Amino acid sequence: SACEKGGCWDSALQILAHMQKQTVAPNEIVCNAAVSACEKGGQWSCALRLLASMLQCGPEPDVVTFNAAVSASEKCRRWMLAAGTLSMAQLHGLQLDVFSYSATI
Repeated sequence: SACEKGGCWDSALQILAHMQKQTVAPNEIVCNAAVSACEKGGQWSCALRLLASMLQCGPEPDVVTFNAAVSASEKCRRWMLAAGTLSMAQLHGLQLDVFSYSATI
């Protein structure tokens, strides 16, 4: 959460990697904080890579994860990626909220 609030995306990714090396499985809260740190740090590609990793290996991403990834894409003017990420969330059966749509608009 501290990395997220400070936009220290690189530190968030290092902590996530360290957890995995120590065989501590990150949960969705930890992964969401890392995606949000990437979003706040303007690292849309890292945010989308984390989302892809979660979809492939777990933990299962939730609406918070997708919202952060959409927001990261939007903030870096990657509108097509933002719209595609929103569509992906819908395909995964997630209940989208006002944040999901407002970041895309």
